[in-house]
Amino acid sequence: MASVRVMTWNVQNLFEPGTGDGPETMRAYRAKLASLAQVIDAARPHIVALQEVGPPAALRALQQTLTWRMPYTALGAPDGRGIRVAFLSARVLREVELIRLFPRSCCRCRSATTPRARRARRR
Repeated sequence: MASVRVMTWNVQNLFEPGTGDGPETMRAYRAKLASLAQVIDAARPHIVALQEVGPPAALRALQQTLTWRMPYTALGAPDGRGIRVAFLSARVLREVELIRLFPRSCCRCRSATTPRARRARRR
């Protein structure tokens, strides 16, 4: 059986600047993204589970900052404050795989990956 590297991290309010929970400046936001990306790039996980992620744009900004390629995402529904659980992956994520790996996490993740993945999800 091949090994799988899984990482989990509470990223403490990954919101864009200017929002109530985000950093005050774009410079602080970029520094946070760079710091997060540096650790993820060093660990090179196949899947990373992130807690306290804000809007989808913040997750996309993190993905774009990474040098370790993790093009696939699953993003949970926001709570009352707009905070979500998110997953980044080096390969297509399927909800059933996420439930097996993280049975107590958000099980209503919506994949925002490729047209092929969206078609598979409809089956």
